[in-house]
Amino acid sequence: MVDLDWKSEMVSPSKSPKLSDKLQVSVPSIPLPFRATDISAASSSVCSAYEHYLRLPELRKLWSSKEFPNWKNESVLKPALQALEITFRFISTALLDPRQYINRRELKRRLELLATTQIEIIAILCEDDEEDRGVVPTIELSSSSGDLALYSQASSLPHLATWQRSKDVGQKILCSIECEMRRCPYTLGLGEANLSAKPNLRYDIVCKPDELHRLNKSPYDQIENYENQTVYTTHQILESWVYVSHQLLNKITENIENKSFEKASNDCYMIERIWKLLADIEDLHLLMDPEDFLRLKNQLSINTSWIQEAAMKLYVDKSTGFQKIHLLQALQAIESAMKRFFYAYKQVLVVVMGSLEAKGNRVALSSDSCDSLSQIFLEPTYFPSLDAAKTFLGYFLG
Repeated sequence: MVDLDWKSEMVSPSKSPKLSDKLQVSVPSIPLPFRATDISAASSSVCSAYEHYLRLPELRKLWSSKEFPNWKNESVLKPALQALEITFRFISTALLDPRQYINRRELKRRLELLATTQIEIIAILCEDDEEDRGVVPTIELSSSSGDLALYSQASSLPHLATWQRSKDVGQKILCSIECEMRRCPYTLGLGEANLSAKPNLRYDIVCKPDELHRLNKSPYDQIENYENQTVYTTHQILESWVYVSHQLLNKITENIENKSFEKASNDCYMIERIWKLLADIEDLHLLMDPEDFLRLKNQLSINTSWIQEAAMKLYVDKSTGFQKIHLLQALQAIESAMKRFFYAYKQVLVVVMGSLEAKGNRVALSSDSCDSLSQIFLEPTYFPSLDAAKTFLGYFLG
């Protein structure tokens, strides 16, 4: 048996354990350097400025709109599709950037990879709709209804697949949709081949690309800085996936309460994938021109610590007390992906803004006063008993 309490207990050395005995594992008490109460919220003025800059109130209305009350997966899939649609817009914007000194080739490849990674996650989400096949808003290819288009008329992807500058990227994305959606009961309806003749998702009704594209400009669009659009669009994509993660956490809690541990573990692995995706989104900052970005930072005067705060709060909400092995493994996978994200984020800060800014304007850091990012990366495992159980088991089997 493995004690899964967050609080650790002392190891009793009175008896040498044997492999055949009932396994009871505990570890010495270790004070955790990071607690939920250690997260200090940004000032209300900073939060308001950030939300206004990204037009988050308007985005939230799109994420949370309920058009199909019987479709359980709508709250998860809709913001995921909207993040993908914003990525299509980002590709178009990046290819129109007239600056000769940017690494357009690498940016194009990264955005292409970002789109295909999102499609992979979306396809896994769509697999869950097998049980709700009758309530998902789809249209059959044989439909003769004149008021319903078989394919999306508002998405940016069909344009990317035909525009000379982006034709190779757009067509590869369409191929990715065709490949990734092969296990799903329907496909996205964005112009992919659909060789299996599956129903198409009514993409324009679910994703609302027209309303989404009305948010393509920030309130500070008058700033003459091309990186303004890069920062604005990148963070809109990231915030959309953070919202998806919150919805998945709600599903995990519900499945745990219903003792549907396998479903909960599947959703945990989805969150692990999203953590990795968030790191990929953050890496887009590495391709921004340093001078343009730092000038933009001064022009906007927006606090840059919001990502770590939002991500830490997201992780703190994670439920505990699981009993199934698959679920335990999934939780440890989340922990590993989360720590990789924070470590990668700190490196992005160093490269983009300089080491002094990354360290919170401290000249030097000691082990006793390190910043919150380092604390999270270096802190002990959140599941010490499970970690100790594997350690002892490896010793016994060796």
